[in-house]
Amino acid sequence: MTETIKIQKRSLLKRMLAAHALGKYAKELVKASERSETAGDEILFHLPGVFCFSLCYRGESVRLIKEANAFRVMKKSEKSEPLLCVKIEDAAVLCDIYSHRATLQKAYAEGRVTFGGKIKYATLVMRVSAEGDKATLNKKQYQELYGE
Repeated sequence: MTETIKIQKRSLLKRMLAAHALGKYAKELVKASERSETAGDEILFHLPGVFCFSLCYRGESVRLIKEANAFRVMKKSEKSEPLLCVKIEDAAVLCDIYSHRATLQKAYAEGRVTFGGKIKYATLVMRVSAEGDKATLNKKQYQELYGE
């Protein structure tokens, strides 16, 4: 009996941490889209009028929606069908992407991030992430992360 309670508590803690980490990464993407003018232009001109995508990890998800030339986190009460699902496979890659030790492109190449939906939307999210990094990181950090 106590073993099941421990498993349930551990599961609840993991889900809470997953939701928190996804929320932090979603806010990072929102900031990236707001700070970089190039990223804003990519969002405005290359995505459909109503575009929603979700970030998923361990059964938890955060939905982002296009609002003019930036992304914003959707509220639970808002309804929109996601056109893209970015599924993060493990906690290490989520931490690496958030802390700028790895790029979304590198994680995808390693098979640690998967996309569900049209590939052109996935590549756009990767470009927005890269442009946001260019706007927020200093030149040396950006070169270490992306190379020349």
